[in-house]
Formats: sequence, C-alpha cells, structure tokens
Amino acid sequence: MIDWYKKRNEEVRIAFEELCPKNVRMLAPSVQKDLAKSCAQEITKEIKKEIGDGYFSILIDESRDISIKEQMAVIVRFVNKEGKVMERFLGLTHVTETTSDALKGALFELLSTHGLDIARVRGQGYDGASNMRGRCPKSNISGWFDENNGELQLCVHYEDDVENFSYYK
Repeated sequence: MIDWYKKRNEEVRIAFEELCPKNVRMLAPSVQKDLAKSCAQEITKEIKKEIGDGYFSILIDESRDISIKEQMAVIVRFVNKEGKVMERFLGLTHVTETTSDALKGALFELLSTHGLDIARVRGQGYDGASNMRGRCPKSNISGWFDENNGELQLCVHYEDDVENFSYYK
C-alpha cells in the first residue's frame, strides 16, 4: 500500500526513500491495520458522497474466512449523478452466526455505522444462501424491508421449488 502511495505522491516518496529510508518501515501489524482502517474510512466517505440522498440496493454474501469465522460482505448498488449504475464494496463484518436474524442485525448495524438510512434501500440480493430462503412474501429476509420502509419487497429464489420462486410488491 505504501509503495502504491509513493508512486502517486512525490512528497511521500521523498520522505520514504531519501529523508529516512531506514527508519520509516511501517511494518508493524498495528500500523498496517491503522493504515487499512484509515483508507477504508476515506473510501466509505466517498461512497456515501456518491450515493448522496439517493436510493440504493444491497447485495449480501456470507462465508467463512481462513480462521473459520463467519463473515458477511455487503455491496451497495446505486445510480450515480451521471446516470451510471455503480457497485461499491461497503464492508465486511464478522457475524456470530449466519441465521437470517443475525445477518439482518449485522446489516442494520453496518448501514447505521456508515450513516446509510435503511429507508433508502430499494432492492436486495443474496447469493443463493439457503438460510435466506423462506416462503415469500413473509420470509425472514424479505419481510425486513416491508416492515422498515414499505416501499419495495423483492424475493427471487432460483430453485425448482415453486413456492419459493418469486414475489414482487
């Protein structure tokens, strides 16, 4: 990350390579985490600026990381001011379990942390996760948005089970 930044900022390159090349390492895990966190915060600010007061959709996928901890990735999809559909990675959060209620809570917390209003959500997508299944229209997931903003409820399930196929409001 630092090499990338040195290529883009001459002052940083000079500080690292000419002024104190042996002292500025920034290799400690805590420093690397702080740098990554700062970058993530700045990127999130830009994403929020891009969305503005517009509507957006969410895409969620959950998986296990290398340490076998469950995690949830959230992507936002929105139309920018130029009319282009944009997709941005919003965040990755660890979850204690991958039930629909646990994912719901983690999603609401993540959106709140980033200052995004759940009432602005106009679409939702899930990567075929079996724990997201339910009988539309009142599955655990699709009912969230019906209860929270009443504007859009969308449930599409790609399996042969007709009862779980689709519902649009």
